[in-house]
Amino acid sequence: MADFCAWGPFELKISIGELANAAAIVFTGIWVASRIESRHANQRAVKDLVVALCREFREHLGDLSRLIESECSPAKDVSVAARSGITGCLQRLSNSMHSIEIASQRGKLAATLSLEDLKALRESLRTQITDPLAQGLRFDQAMIRQIEGTIRETREAAIVLEITLHKK
Repeated sequence: MADFCAWGPFELKISIGELANAAAIVFTGIWVASRIESRHANQRAVKDLVVALCREFREHLGDLSRLIESECSPAKDVSVAARSGITGCLQRLSNSMHSIEIASQRGKLAATLSLEDLKALRESLRTQITDPLAQGLRFDQAMIRQIEGTIRETREAAIVLEITLHKK
């Protein structure tokens, strides 16, 4: 035991065991804090990735909306180039949805996120667009309104997903 000093009625005496114990407590506290910080940073990175993928999904949805608006009118048939562009947009949309799914599963967010609504809306949109294209039908005004409504609902579902991620 070492006698460090005395101040009036107070004396400071510390043994080697007490000093080692204090050092072990401080080291353990620093280690636990760094592990918690590291885990929090990893979770934040996964959330940021899924948010970026949701934004990409919404961009593809916007591209599809613009393409439908410019190329699909009741007065004319959909050109081969427009069909190809629409099909490409739908494929990119599906790829983005798949990327969101994979990132949320691998990042262990799948249990807290519900992607079913977004997936169902994307599938409904695909059906609404590809069925008339495959049958060679013109898009009538009611079909276009229905497609635009589904695009709006899909966009809102993607926004809700992003907000849910930001709240966690």
